[in-house]
Amino acid sequence: MIKKLFHKFLNFHLSILILLIAFLSIKILFMFKSEFWISFLSDLISIPIVILVVKKFIGFQNKRKFTQIQLLTGFIILEIIFILFSETSLYFLGPTLKSLKSLIIKPTLFIGIISGFFSVVYIFFISIILSILTILFFSRQKTTIKNYYVITIVYFILSSLGANFEKYYDILWIKYTFGTLTIAFFIVLTYLNKWVVYLKRKEKLKVIGLCNILLVIIIFAMIKSGSKEQLEELISLFSSSIVTAYNLIFGMALIYSIVLLILTIFQLPATEVIEKKTFEIESLQNLSQMISKVLDIDELTSFIIQTISKMSNSNYVWLCLYDEKDICSFYSRNNNQKVEIDNIKDKIIQNVAPTSGINIIDLDSLDTELNTNTDISKILYIPLVYGNNLLGYIFLGFDKSTQLEMEDFNTLKSIGEYAVVAVQNSRLLQKSIEKERLEKELEVAREIQRKLLPNESPKIPELDIASMFIPAFEVGGDYFDFFQTKEDEFSFVIADVSGKGISAAFYMAEVKGIFESLSKIIFSPKEILIQANKILCKSLDKKSFVSAVFATINLKSGIFKIARGGHCPIIIMKDKAIKHLRPSGIALGFNCSNLFEDNLEEISFKLNPNDLLILYTDGVTEARNKNLEEFGTDRLNEILRKYSHLTSEQILQNVIKDISVFSQEFPQHDDITMIAIKYSGVKDDRILFKNQNHR
Repeated sequence: MIKKLFHKFLNFHLSILILLIAFLSIKILFMFKSEFWISFLSDLISIPIVILVVKKFIGFQNKRKFTQIQLLTGFIILEIIFILFSETSLYFLGPTLKSLKSLIIKPTLFIGIISGFFSVVYIFFISIILSILTILFFSRQKTTIKNYYVITIVYFILSSLGANFEKYYDILWIKYTFGTLTIAFFIVLTYLNKWVVYLKRKEKLKVIGLCNILLVIIIFAMIKSGSKEQLEELISLFSSSIVTAYNLIFGMALIYSIVLLILTIFQLPATEVIEKKTFEIESLQNLSQMISKVLDIDELTSFIIQTISKMSNSNYVWLCLYDEKDICSFYSRNNNQKVEIDNIKDKIIQNVAPTSGINIIDLDSLDTELNTNTDISKILYIPLVYGNNLLGYIFLGFDKSTQLEMEDFNTLKSIGEYAVVAVQNSRLLQKSIEKERLEKELEVAREIQRKLLPNESPKIPELDIASMFIPAFEVGGDYFDFFQTKEDEFSFVIADVSGKGISAAFYMAEVKGIFESLSKIIFSPKEILIQANKILCKSLDKKSFVSAVFATINLKSGIFKIARGGHCPIIIMKDKAIKHLRPSGIALGFNCSNLFEDNLEEISFKLNPNDLLILYTDGVTEARNKNLEEFGTDRLNEILRKYSHLTSEQILQNVIKDISVFSQEFPQHDDITMIAIKYSGVKDDRILFKNQNHR
């Protein structure tokens, strides 16, 4: 990349150097021979020099991206530098130029070198001015002006070369005809120059100022042109075409300044309207972009208020948005405006029509006034209606002298429509984000719940154990677990933490830890629940509690002990006869006094072979159908009787199947958890259960 840039740089400078050497060599070597073809040929060589400089300057502009005002400023600076250069040269070369006429008759090599130096300076001045004009011509140009530009440049070259015909053959018409055509086409080019249309008012005022400065400089240079005749004669000794080109470019600069000044002055009155329309379009575009980008309602309302304030020239803009409770919250640019609207907002809301479009309220018709010394006499309001829902209003305050046109109403209506979409979209996005947050929270809760529950039921010869857990969409706090408490004793627990979501899942994790710890050191179901209640009383919030059943089975004797803390009854089936065991007890964490211990009951009885135990949470019996009927204990009892001859796993599968059929047209609203245990009696080849079935 660097090599390419270096080669380009080298090629440009090498080309310029070769052309300059050729131009100067021909002029200096043959300046003592006054022949037309030598002068004409050397002037032709100067044309590619100008073209190369113009192309280089345009390439530089493409990289730096100078504005039109910066280019005009550069134009002025270049003119000033050139005038200073000319005046300084005249001052130092005064004695030499006074005897110029005698030197022209018999020129010397010294005069040739001086003449060549000034000719080169003039060539570069002409090239840079032509570059600036070229860039300005093609700035923000929608219509094609390339043909006009090419014709103008061709006439410019022909007029400059025509100076040779005047010098050697006294043929004037070539120089002046093409010079006139150059000026004529240049005027057309300048008129077609449209970049000034896109400038803002302040920028146009700057252009007017710069044009005036440029005119003053050019007029000053024209006044001083008499003193520069000797300098031009010195250059014409070297090349009369350069002098002609210089005069043409000077005239073009003068014309450009005058025409640009006139165009800018005539367009100035319409600038305010154009700027207003441009701002309206940009504001609507920005507002449409804000619809998808801004989520914060405060930031959105602030942007809407600022946009409307600038578009309407009103310093008093308020935005009222209704919440879910139909309470209108007012937003303003600052606290002072909020104070001003607070005094009359209730009256305003009473006098607005929800869907009547843009309307005006006369404050004189209200029974109150603004708190401050404002000149507001009327308030325009725009209802923000989305479908059939009224989202709120936009209010604008105006004084008596303000007269709104129909065009203003249409603009404000468009702003209102965009504001409606923006506000509604912001609310929907906020709801979507909140929903996504809740879904992630639920996913975390489900994962916690999944890891806390046994992965599979324990395998014990004396017991046929099965468990079933079906989570609802909204995670609850259902929990169950199995423990090998002694060598010949098996324990299990089922519990339901109140509440939903991640908080219930975390409480469930705490409950698991409590029961796992207590089951290793305490062997009485009642005592375990008492100690668990004491621990949970310290950690649960006031609104939370845990219902639970803890039970133990002696695998040798078949003695079954159970304690219940506010949980669903335990179902025991003996020879098709069903009993619902309801030992007394209140939920854990519900009461932290002795009331819990005093009301907690532990019962025990002996299990016989084929006795069936069913423990469940309220998600089973409270499952609903489309008529909002609950599944209930009667249906559960009927299913258990029907399938009691099957294994525990098959019994639970049939229960879940019937619940699914019953509630297929109504979504599951709570977790469904069940444990089924069939006692088969003592067997000598029994393998003790080990609690290694958790994930």
